[in-house]
Amino acid sequence: MMQYEHEGEKHAKTETSHASRPIVSFRGLSKRYGGNVVLDTVSAEAYPGEIVLIQGENGSGKTTLLNILTGNTYPDAGTIEAHVDGHDANCEFTTTLWHHQRGRAAFRPERFARSGIGRTWQDMRLFSTQSVIENIAVGAPKQLGEFLLALAFCPIRVAATERAIENDSRSRMAQVGLPSSTTDQLSRTLSLGQAKRATIARAINGAPRLLFLDEPLA
Repeated sequence: MMQYEHEGEKHAKTETSHASRPIVSFRGLSKRYGGNVVLDTVSAEAYPGEIVLIQGENGSGKTTLLNILTGNTYPDAGTIEAHVDGHDANCEFTTTLWHHQRGRAAFRPERFARSGIGRTWQDMRLFSTQSVIENIAVGAPKQLGEFLLALAFCPIRVAATERAIENDSRSRMAQVGLPSSTTDQLSRTLSLGQAKRATIARAINGAPRLLFLDEPLA
């Protein structure tokens, strides 16, 4: 069984009074694997400025819910409505074949990410052969160096963009309390706590307006 708690009730109420609609809401989300019902018509919503805690035992479906809300796991039924900075990521899920195929075409992690929704993973998923600063820099959106034409014809601009991303990444490291001595350290050599901080820094570097953290303190 999962529980939902709102931290900072007074602050949340103040923010809610100025918000015309929730930043994310979901209704009737269900997911089963074979005969195992992981989520059974789960519903909740969150408004801008709120911190929402999802609490439950191991196997209660917390990670499955986050996977669905970030486009990584397709649910069996329900609806999701996300409204982030004018971008809508709304999905309806039914068991009919037509809706199922149509829904899968629109239900993609990159669509949610571009809408301003970010996340961390319980198993962290850092690139083990890259340095800490490189792992955090990966999270920056719209990197000019990803385009071959820009690399060929605008190398100076690409280099300037990469320097800016690196500076931002160093700021993210400081923000989450990662010491500067770990900047060039391979991520596989980090302690568990440092690796958790690096994953949060990488997620923040993507400038999300809605951020899901999967067991960040575990």
